Amino acid sequence: WINSNFDKAIDYLGQALDISDKVQEIHTKVEALIGLGNVYITMELIDQALNHYQNALNMAMDHGYGELESKILNNIGTMHEDLKNYDQALEYYEKCLKKSIEIDDQYAIAIANVNMCNTNISLGQFVEAKNYIIQAIHYGVENRRTLLLAHSYHSMGRIYQKLEDYKQSIQYLM
Repeated sequence: WINSNFDKAIDYLGQALDISDKVQEIHTKVEALIGLGNVYITMELIDQALNHYQNALNMAMDHGYGELESKILNNIGTMHEDLKNYDQALEYYEKCLKKSIEIDDQYAIAIANVNMCNTNISLGQFVEAKNYIIQAIHYGVENRRTLLLAHSYHSMGRIYQKLEDYKQSIQYLM
């Protein structure tokens, strides 16, 4: 999938679904459905992606897989953000944040905060965006999450750029 070999990815994930059905391994089945959703999103087959994500979400919720539920909600939010459905994206990111808080997954909380920040930037809601990204930066610094910090600092730089505070923007973008 990452290498754009979609047919192979779909084939392997289909096999994973078949095997997980045979051995009744629901967690693996949910992960395979998420994988298929990711493949179809990349292929820009939105309806198929959403169908797989929704099936995965239903199973994750039914079986108490909170971490997977959070991941799926984030993926659906990202899909809507990419489609510029910002209000729907925020709804899913908020659900992701709520679930991540519920299961005390601090990294997922930070990711949700970054995504909510970026969506709020797209909506021109810079105060809200800044509140979210500050939380993500705090987590990233405390836990030495370099990639998360790179995304967070970039987002903070974008906020200051939109506010035309170029001096602050440059400090975060450098």
